[in-house]
Amino acid sequence: MYNCSGHCKGGLPCKKDDGICIEGCADGWTKDKCDEECKRGFYGMNCTHPCGRCAKTEKCDHVTGSCPNGDCEPGWKHTPDKRCDEACNDYFYGKNCTNPCGNCAKTEKCDHVNGSCPNGDCEKGWKNTPDKRCNIECDNGTFGEHCMYNCSGHCTGGLPCKKDDGICIEECADGWTKDKCNEECPTGAYGKKCERICGNCGGNDTCNHISGSCPNLCAPGFQAEKCDTECDNDTFGLRCNLTCSKGCFTLCNKRNGTCDKCHNGFIGEFCNITVAESQVQDLIQTDAGVAAFFVIFVIVVIVLVVVMARKSRKKKAHEIELQDRKEMPNSG
Repeated sequence: MYNCSGHCKGGLPCKKDDGICIEGCADGWTKDKCDEECKRGFYGMNCTHPCGRCAKTEKCDHVTGSCPNGDCEPGWKHTPDKRCDEACNDYFYGKNCTNPCGNCAKTEKCDHVNGSCPNGDCEKGWKNTPDKRCNIECDNGTFGEHCMYNCSGHCTGGLPCKKDDGICIEECADGWTKDKCNEECPTGAYGKKCERICGNCGGNDTCNHISGSCPNLCAPGFQAEKCDTECDNDTFGLRCNLTCSKGCFTLCNKRNGTCDKCHNGFIGEFCNITVAESQVQDLIQTDAGVAAFFVIFVIVVIVLVVVMARKSRKKKAHEIELQDRKEMPNSG
């Protein structure tokens, strides 16, 4: 009055006396009579195969191991057999393995379930966020490991630097140099790519590395904000506020006012002395010399007269003394 389970291996009938399957059970069935499904979490021959990762922890088909509707837990493949027993391929994660991994350090693969990077270590230029997925770039103006460095802020057009190494994408703003545009132009240079040469700033000053302007006065002979323009013709010196001599045959030196050649009738380094003035000065110098000689001569004569007078007085006094001695009576 009993029926075989119908789940004997190979479709064979059960034993007539006790209903036990002679060759064992078909896939997905267990017990002697093969009348019980595999217990939850197992399927197939002898119920020895563990189910894959069905979504919502639903149990797999006890015969084929397929998941209901082929829905897998995040991190597991939706394969043709719907068993969900294969993890996502490298560098993918999540539901149906459709999410690409972020930017894990050393190009390591992320966790196939949640996409987190090992130890939360990201490639340079990517944030180590709480979910450790490394899928968010550094904010503009920051770069490097864990976005811990700030861009120089001197990239052309105010553009941000590259997120991994801090190098400016285009080029440096005027006045800045090196890959990261974090160094001023070297002394004596300014402007775009530091290709322009400073003017002639006064003293030991150097020009502004961006604009080329001098901080104080220009060196003698130069003018304008950048001190890169010579004084106007016929002017020279500091602030170009001195006028060249009219005796210059050519333009005077813009720095010190000296002349290469004088007009006829003018002499001197600056061609500012006329020949007549020179003669007068020579005469004055000659007269002064004669007068000085005369004064010296007179002084010498006076000294000689005084000396001779003194000697004469001394001689006369001596003669008187001798005469007095002769006229004195003998004492005895």
